[in-house]
Amino acid sequence: MIIASGILTALAFLAGKLLEKLHSPLTDFFGLLCFPFFTVVFVWSLLLVRVRLISTNNTTRKVFLGIRIAVCTGILMLLMAVFRPRSYGTPPLAKRADMRYWQLPTGSRIAYTLLPGKGLQKPYPVIYLLGGPGGWVDETIIRMMTPLTADGYDVYLYDQVGSGWSGRLADIRDYTAERHKKDLEAIVKETGAEKVILIGQSWGAILATLFAADNPGQVAKMFVTGPGPIEPLNPEATRTIPPDSLHLHEPYYTNHQGNERANNIRLVVIPDAGHFIFFEQPERYLSAIRDFLK
Repeated sequence: MIIASGILTALAFLAGKLLEKLHSPLTDFFGLLCFPFFTVVFVWSLLLVRVRLISTNNTTRKVFLGIRIAVCTGILMLLMAVFRPRSYGTPPLAKRADMRYWQLPTGSRIAYTLLPGKGLQKPYPVIYLLGGPGGWVDETIIRMMTPLTADGYDVYLYDQVGSGWSGRLADIRDYTAERHKKDLEAIVKETGAEKVILIGQSWGAILATLFAADNPGQVAKMFVTGPGPIEPLNPEATRTIPPDSLHLHEPYYTNHQGNERANNIRLVVIPDAGHFIFFEQPERYLSAIRDFLK
């Protein structure tokens, strides 16, 4: 039984890896069902079978006992690696100057920074929506958005609930896109402005879109950033049929159809930049925003 289960464990592992490369729908069956099952059977038989039943030869018994000790040691080391508390050396979060708080009717306590506009005041403030979820306002973002105040814009930057200096939710299941959208709706009311200008990066672009879809009358302008489609290094991958286990479905509409439905959409391509446009090309990023707001 030990030999048979060991062979079946090895075959299930190799089959899973081969089927994964072939993008077969049987990948999960072998990788998540067969391999763990045969592994448990192999370890169980290895640990419970009496040594004296293996062989009458003392050398064979010692080898088997050594294998059993090695397996037990490996299992113990694996458990220690999985359950040992870890510290990843995350640097402490620096508190921002002039940081304020909103206590929203949604129950969220939101930390924010207001950069007041200078000179002739613009009627609609700018709200910057960070990526993540989980990103927080830092001095880099503040310095980048500060030039907009010279154009007369009030600029609000806030840590979304669960990140930065904002409050945490008691139940992790409450961290939903709907919750973030409700928070943004409450924040817009806190500004007292009839309309706002949304600038969204990465996840912030999704949040801006969700808000605009339900509150189109409150959005004066919206500026969202993210990379365009990136072709894979292996063009053949574009013609690969994904396994059923991914549960993919056709998009509701194509990018072209989405562009046709949008009102007054403009596209700016910033060269030599990827997903983190604001970090990789900050001057071009800011210039594109200011040109759009004119």
